[in-house]
Amino acid sequence: MNLLIVEDETRLRHALAYQIPWEDHGIEVVGTASNGIEGLELAARKLPDLMIVDVQMPEMSGLEFIAKLREEHSLPFQKILILSGHDQFTYAQQAMEQGVSKYLLKPAGYQQILSTMLELAEQAKRDMQEWQLQAQLNKKWQAHLPVLRQDMLRQWLGGEYRLMELIHKSNELQLGLNELDRAAVAVLDMDPIPLDETRYQKTDRSLLSFSLHCITQELLHQPMQFVCRTQEGFTVLIVIQKDELGPELLLRDLHASVEQLQRQVKGILKHTVSAGVCAQVLGIEHLHELYRQAIKALQSRIVLGRELVIPYQDTSQEEVALKGTVQAEKGLEVAIETADQARALKCLEEVWTSLMEGAESIEEAYESILYIHSLLIRMIQNQGLSAREVFGDDIRYVYSIELLRTKEEHWSLIHRATERMIELLLEARSSSTHHTITALLSLIEQEMDQELTLHSAADRMFVNSSYLSRLFKQEMGVAFSSYVTTKKMERAKEVLQQGGRVYDAATATGYRDVSYFTKVFRKYWGATPGEFKK
Repeated sequence: MNLLIVEDETRLRHALAYQIPWEDHGIEVVGTASNGIEGLELAARKLPDLMIVDVQMPEMSGLEFIAKLREEHSLPFQKILILSGHDQFTYAQQAMEQGVSKYLLKPAGYQQILSTMLELAEQAKRDMQEWQLQAQLNKKWQAHLPVLRQDMLRQWLGGEYRLMELIHKSNELQLGLNELDRAAVAVLDMDPIPLDETRYQKTDRSLLSFSLHCITQELLHQPMQFVCRTQEGFTVLIVIQKDELGPELLLRDLHASVEQLQRQVKGILKHTVSAGVCAQVLGIEHLHELYRQAIKALQSRIVLGRELVIPYQDTSQEEVALKGTVQAEKGLEVAIETADQARALKCLEEVWTSLMEGAESIEEAYESILYIHSLLIRMIQNQGLSAREVFGDDIRYVYSIELLRTKEEHWSLIHRATERMIELLLEARSSSTHHTITALLSLIEQEMDQELTLHSAADRMFVNSSYLSRLFKQEMGVAFSSYVTTKKMERAKEVLQQGGRVYDAATATGYRDVSYFTKVFRKYWGATPGEFKK
């Protein structure tokens, strides 16, 4: 909790800020103002949780200040204590109308003020917790609805729902399905990037796939048309039929929509798209069968060519389950992006096992190993690293794979490289964090004679104060305020040991109130500055 004090009487203002042990109770004084105008400027920047405000002040009264603050800023959890020398009912009534929480008459004791503010702080915390809970209940569903829908669509494509489960899930996610609905499916994918392409690189494939998904959502987002992006990077268009029109009409419209989308994507991204379309219209509980048909049709582009809308054709051959390493490769890429070593090694093993188990000759084994090497090198370069930096002395085995004679040796090589890549990424991120703390420590040293708070430091470093607080505690092992106090007390001790006066020690450490400095010094060192000098 942070506190702003608006009081025109200088002595009382300093006493409120420095004579009351706010920090011992988790409250930080983020500023003091001598009138309402200064208070408005500070409040706009600091957005205090708590305020102590005098009523009668020059230029702008306390009640005018509060009214203006309420008008310009929405601070629903802010608690205000009026500290006034006037006991007229009118003042109290106006204060309550402005949302003031408490009204104390001067002279109020420090203990009474402290206990009142602690009570208000607890009220603010409870109000905030209640609001957060309500906000979560109100917003969580809508905020997560797109993600939940995407997860549901993927599971639906995978055949994980029975009909009644599907209807229940549809109602829950507001998709509008019913038992009599029928469906058709098209699967779209960006065509491979040619070797002579200059506009895009191979590393842009995932970006192109994501762009295709976004464009499809934007252009084909109509009632009972659902767009889903699979873990393999395909964009799937699901069309629901609710009327009695024949299946041929639905498939014709689906083909037309996909062809139009092809032209629009090519115009926007300057790259071609291919699509596979199912051959039937079936009940929604059979969507996974239609999805397999569309996938199978899309795979035919390796023979038929690119930039096509390919309908599924039953070849009367046994349907072979889709296999491959696409999902494991996607998982490996995500794990490296997040520097998750355990997940990266697990996905790498899945890729390795899938490829090497199918190798029936030395040529096929070498081809699989070269594929894995190229996969790792691509991911290494995507992270701004070099292959030599990651493989180290093992790079010679990448250039000449025949130098290793067994599968186990090759597996050990790529395992070590993946571990090393994660280590380098973690070191780079740790170094970045260290630079932030180094800058903050330098700021503390340079401004030892100033009043430096966590909020003011965060403002100047353009970071969130809560994030900076956690980062400082993580790196230094102590809270920011404790560290600053320690540094100030060490500096004060040095000034006194060199013959400086108590006033000099207070000034050198940013304390404007000598009595408050003395109190802090005694609490820290167990002796007053005067006793310390003796």
